[in-house]
Amino acid sequence: MPKPCKSPCLRRYRTFLDMLVHSSTRPVNAKVVEKHGSKWTLPENFVGSGPLRIAEWVVNEKSCSSATINFSVTPTTASAA
Repeated sequence: MPKPCKSPCLRRYRTFLDMLVHSSTRPVNAKVVEKHGSKWTLPENFVGSGPLRIAEWVVNEKSCSSATINFSVTPTTASAA
């Protein structure tokens, strides 16, 4: 649980900072939005950048994901400290 903000300056911006974690503030693929208009959020049109894709989505009921084809992660090695 986050601790209460004691600084008057930070308290003023706390709500704004909380809003930044909402998905509506994340970047979207402009080409997809231009091509599909308001239907860019449909599962068949949506472009993401992670290992999962939307397989099924029923608003306020459920969302199902499946693995993205050809998604790979380049292994990294931890450097010794």
